[in-house]
Amino acid sequence: MAKNGSRLKPTPETGAARSRALPALVRMLALDGEWASLDAVMLEARVAGLSLPQIHDLVRAMCTTLSTLSVAERVAMAEEIQSAKRQAATLLCDRISRAELTAIEQEALLTAGELLLDLEDYGAAGAAFERAGDDRRAANAYGAAGDIDRMEACLAREDGQRSRRRELRDLVSRFEALLAGGQRLAALDLAAAADLPEAADLHSAAVEVDQRLCRGRSVALRGPDGAVTRFASLPALLGRDGFCQIVLRDAGVSRQHARVLAGTTGFSVEDAGSRAGTWLCRAKLSAPVPLPAQGQLALGAHCRIDFVCHGPALLELVGAVGLDRGLHAFLGVGPLPLAAAFPALAALHVLPEERTARVACTQPVRLAGQLVGRSFELLHGDVIEAAGQRLEVV
Repeated sequence: MAKNGSRLKPTPETGAARSRALPALVRMLALDGEWASLDAVMLEARVAGLSLPQIHDLVRAMCTTLSTLSVAERVAMAEEIQSAKRQAATLLCDRISRAELTAIEQEALLTAGELLLDLEDYGAAGAAFERAGDDRRAANAYGAAGDIDRMEACLAREDGQRSRRRELRDLVSRFEALLAGGQRLAALDLAAAADLPEAADLHSAAVEVDQRLCRGRSVALRGPDGAVTRFASLPALLGRDGFCQIVLRDAGVSRQHARVLAGTTGFSVEDAGSRAGTWLCRAKLSAPVPLPAQGQLALGAHCRIDFVCHGPALLELVGAVGLDRGLHAFLGVGPLPLAAAFPALAALHVLPEERTARVACTQPVRLAGQLVGRSFELLHGDVIEAAGQRLEVV
């Protein structure tokens, strides 16, 4: 093994840097003991504009190779090895200046800290570990350096982090329990109140839950036969807009076409400023009109919807012709009985509210396979099981 410090020519070193073949070159130089050339490669890495991941790969290649040397070789070349490690640690630390570190920057600083520990430069090692956020290892390094104040500061932060991790685990456990029990709004409130730096994953999970809430005073349930029934609270808009309580597909229907209202003695309907007009039993509407016990609404030229008033509190809509002939919906004020569409579920009522739809029940119900209490909130994708029936929230 050559130990005379002979230098490689600049051209191969520069070419290796440009081709990003430095890790292989570093391994060869470390094995051959070409320390002067290794210094030149490190310098090239410093000025060649390599990314931090590339520099980190170079340093790890050097460390891996040095670990394969025999004890005798490491003793004979101790000074050169120490110099190479110090240059590598400096190269890593100098490339990181931001306060908010990425994962690769943290990993690079940890590597630098390990190199500095090998060099018994405990103060610098502690600083590298501290920047990387590893307060436990930083405290050990500062302790070895005799820097008691910094050691105590790191230990205090570590204790605080450990306490916050315990608090976060408890929050996550409570969040998941509330979700499984159907208490979705309480789970979101819990996550919103979690003021911990480590709670990013919890907040992301809460955002996903919030996006799945059945909003807008309307919910659609797919029954065992695959048919979808919509339940909506009044007042309810009918139209092509996705924010309508009853969404229609017919191209002749306006985005907000008609509005169904609740009164003290029953229901009424009015046109909502549509282009093609709304008709009740062939009479065009120009003002709110009370609904008879049953009849047909016409929205534009092709959309026809039959309706039946089941008393003053429940209105049933059924698509008759056009693209929306598969429509089936129940509208009302207050709790709407699921038994209107699913007779076996007489003990379940749905309350489609603005923030989400809620189900009240007086019989055992499973939500996503877990028993829930007498009231639970719905997310798109939920599966409700009760009285041998299985409903999916769509």
